[in-house]
Amino acid sequence: SALAQVAARGRPADAPTGILLLDEPTASLDLKYQIEIGSLLRTLHDRHGVAIVLSTHDLRFAESLCRDLVLLRDGQVLARGAPSSVLTPERVRELYDLPEALDQEHARLDLPATVADVQEAVAAPAPAYSVARRVRRTMLGFGALALAAIVLTPLVGSTHISLRRALDFSVPFADNTDAQIFFVARLPRTLAGAFVGATLAAAGVVFQGLLRNPLATPFTLGVSAGAALGAMLAITFEWSIALLGIPAVPIASLAGSIAAVAIVYALAQVRHRGLSTEVLLLAGVTLNAFLSALILFVQYFADFADTYRTLRWLMGDLDVSSFQPIVAALPLAAIAFAAFAWLAHPLNLLALGPDSAEAHGLDVGRAHRGAFFSASLATGAAVAVGGPIGFIGIVIPHLVRLLVGSDHRIVLPASALFGAAFLVGCDLLSRTLMAPVELPVGIITALIGGPFFLWLLLRSR
Repeated sequence: SALAQVAARGRPADAPTGILLLDEPTASLDLKYQIEIGSLLRTLHDRHGVAIVLSTHDLRFAESLCRDLVLLRDGQVLARGAPSSVLTPERVRELYDLPEALDQEHARLDLPATVADVQEAVAAPAPAYSVARRVRRTMLGFGALALAAIVLTPLVGSTHISLRRALDFSVPFADNTDAQIFFVARLPRTLAGAFVGATLAAAGVVFQGLLRNPLATPFTLGVSAGAALGAMLAITFEWSIALLGIPAVPIASLAGSIAAVAIVYALAQVRHRGLSTEVLLLAGVTLNAFLSALILFVQYFADFADTYRTLRWLMGDLDVSSFQPIVAALPLAAIAFAAFAWLAHPLNLLALGPDSAEAHGLDVGRAHRGAFFSASLATGAAVAVGGPIGFIGIVIPHLVRLLVGSDHRIVLPASALFGAAFLVGCDLLSRTLMAPVELPVGIITALIGGPFFLWLLLRSR
């Protein structure tokens, strides 16, 4: 970007002609940015009279840009002159110490291509099996799995129901037991499971990409602890506030998660201009421990009934009997997923490290802030609906990466869809394993995620 700003500004008439010294200007850059750097350097030389002296191991770049080329080997000058006279097959063989018996055609393979050839190759049609096609196939496969889970799960339970009778609107709803079970007891719960599973899984992908840590989860930075403290306060002190018909517990949970996000972000910014992921992680872990202590302190003042309610909530529970909590959380999730769509490519660049990402033109600070706030918002919305259901944000992203690779443009939508299907399936197990007793779904995810986490920990070592 600095080169672009210099090239765009005109040089004053009385300004002296400058000399620009560059060492490996295209190192770690992909083809697109190599071409862009070459174009900017030509502009600086031709329009502004800047003399450019660069050293490079990239013969293709040197041949396409330089007018006077010096070929060095072990500190000795092999040749000097125009690229066409310097980069001959004989010089290439001498430079790379290639066998004399190598024929001229093979020797030419080491010669550089022209910029015109490179630009023609870049402009060539993409392979048939492109990223867009992989995304479509992935979404079709995982989408079919999620749809099947959402459609079939409400039909299964300790009490058998008939879908035909449940959808028979000629029977009054008050007299239609199948419709009551389907639309009140099971369908909202299934949709809540799909919503929470998709949101936590996608947030897990973003947090792992942000922190560059495969063991990061949506709850690493204290978001769930803040939500849990808010819910504990609402239950213990019997807050009766309600907003648009939404009970106090989800509202307090969401407010607690937002407060936790604000505190972690403020702590991470205290001694850093940008958003340091190391400080962010330390601040999140510290706040998590502090809020957990506050949760125990509040729980000490709760009676038996409130303690039972809070314990059930902390286990993670999808006991949702209406669509109101889901509808209330949808706008927050929509904002988060819109940010996730933008973050797919930046997360791919961040996987290379912040320095390489900046070299590729990424605004690392902006990407860090976008990832942190969007993933935290998604986590807060999910916890407000289903409580802190653990392990979804670590199990699903890694399973998806094993299936489709590590490209975030594919991993993010696949994780959301697979997370929805996975949590809906776990909720089915929680309702049927010990029927008619219903287990909190967080127990099922912990039984699956705990061993998986240990396996992942041992595998990463």
